[in-house]
Amino acid sequence: MLTNEEKYEEALKLIAQDTKESLEKGLAILKELPEGFKDSKNIISEVAVKIEANKNQKVTNNVIRYGGILLVICAIAFLFFVYFPNQQIKNGDRFMQQGDFAHAVQAYKMAGHKADAKLQDAKYQYGLSLMVDGDFDKAAELFTQVGDYKDAKDMLEVCSLQKEIREKLSKVERALLDGKLDEAINLIKTEEVLKTSDEAYEMVYKKAVELFESKEYKDAYKLFMSIPEYADSKNYITKLLSLF
Repeated sequence: MLTNEEKYEEALKLIAQDTKESLEKGLAILKELPEGFKDSKNIISEVAVKIEANKNQKVTNNVIRYGGILLVICAIAFLFFVYFPNQQIKNGDRFMQQGDFAHAVQAYKMAGHKADAKLQDAKYQYGLSLMVDGDFDKAAELFTQVGDYKDAKDMLEVCSLQKEIREKLSKVERALLDGKLDEAINLIKTEEVLKTSDEAYEMVYKKAVELFESKEYKDAYKLFMSIPEYADSKNYITKLLSLF
């Protein structure tokens, strides 16, 4: 069994190690000693203060650590929900001013719900630009997406009509290339969308001129007669009649 002196020395050794566990063990040993043994009372007070200070420091460190983490989270949230969307909206506005509607649509999409209204307008404007370029399929997709925005529904109908015209014109062009003149004539006479189409008449007219110059007068005459009011078809008809 240890003497009080030996306990005192053991306590001092533990306290000197200055760890949480060694300080607490040393303090416990000192408290077992008789009251007033050497300077144990003063050491007990000092060690108790040190242990409490260590606890406070740990709390402070945790506050700093978690406060730093919270600050990082707040910064990320700001970037993701405020700065990034606002930056994308600025990019979208810049693209709109430049007439680059495709990139404007992408920028507003990346901005999220904050740019919903701007995205609608960008899609609408992009659809109009695609119609000018003749891409009616993609334009129709965009007008469908914006729903009731402005006259998008009317533009959607225009796209559908233009698409139908393109399909019919393609049939006329194929028939003319294959020498199926009666089929081409029948198409421009019976298809409603082609009856007022200058493009369809222009195709037939050019083919008729080509046949005339190749001296295939009968076929040329047949085509000119199908479009007598277009361009100078009547003049060609008169020339052809004089050759028969």
